[in-house]
Amino acid sequence: GMAVKPIGTGPYKLVELTPGVGVKLERFPDYYKGGQKENPKIGKINFRVLPESNTQYAELLNGNIDWIWRVPKDDIQRLASQPGVQVESSAIMRFDEISMDPHVPNSPLADVRVRKAVNYAINRKEIRDAFKGESSPIINSACNPVQFGCETDVTTYDYNPEKAKELLKEAGFEKGLNLSMIISPEGVAVAEAVKANLAAVGINLAINNLQYAAGIEQWRNHKQDMYYSDWGSYGVGDVALSVGDFFAGTGDDVVNDPEVVAPIVEASKIMDRDRRKALYSKALKLIADRAYWIPLWVWSMNTARSKDLDLHINPDEFIPFYDATWK
Repeated sequence: GMAVKPIGTGPYKLVELTPGVGVKLERFPDYYKGGQKENPKIGKINFRVLPESNTQYAELLNGNIDWIWRVPKDDIQRLASQPGVQVESSAIMRFDEISMDPHVPNSPLADVRVRKAVNYAINRKEIRDAFKGESSPIINSACNPVQFGCETDVTTYDYNPEKAKELLKEAGFEKGLNLSMIISPEGVAVAEAVKANLAAVGINLAINNLQYAAGIEQWRNHKQDMYYSDWGSYGVGDVALSVGDFFAGTGDDVVNDPEVVAPIVEASKIMDRDRRKALYSKALKLIADRAYWIPLWVWSMNTARSKDLDLHINPDEFIPFYDATWK
């Protein structure tokens, strides 16, 4: 029932919902007094589902829609040159990463030298520049630097294919090796670039493009070597919602390293900020030293809007339509 006629406590109420087509909202006059979202300036909001990017752009330029988001890097520049259109790139809490599972049966990733070689082999800056743009900062820890407790003074792996080859030779894989990686349908371009980087050092990467349910089932059951994914922490600015999800011995923790789990679990049970920060620092340094992840970059959300509209994305990735105004 909630999927068809959702009822909430916000400043807008549902007027109409047509799956795959759109949602219509209108201002809720009985929103509680003194609330954070009281008295939104815009009375009606009409969300339209337009799968084709070119259709979105045409509708924006024709004045039939006022705001679109997740605009690709290459398109944002084209829209910026159009009269009546304002573009914006806002850093948000979401970030991309590639996880590695050292417990897949007979996987070369059980050897830390191979995991480090994979890190050295990937040209993160070149891939970031090509598909995300310079507005998406590269990260080195298993967290977003804006989150409390995100230790950034960790071991880093700059692009160094020769170093990668040396480590693979030390690990006994001078003639090459095979790995597999799960991706979502949206991650094909980046994954192909990663595959090319790894091929240059002798690693053959098989890419498995899966829907979330199928992908996560294989990942949690140690059936794939790597997983390219993103994580948004649900708007919570604390590493408990990033490193605490993937390295605390939960179902999503395929590494399950006791020396990493212990400080993270302890930090989740206390309120002392200094102690929590020290514990997360210890865990994040170990994660980087042992190369369990390939941290990639922070997301920047590209939006395009009518110059008559004032609306900006918050770092928590939620869109504050209740603060939007017409100029």
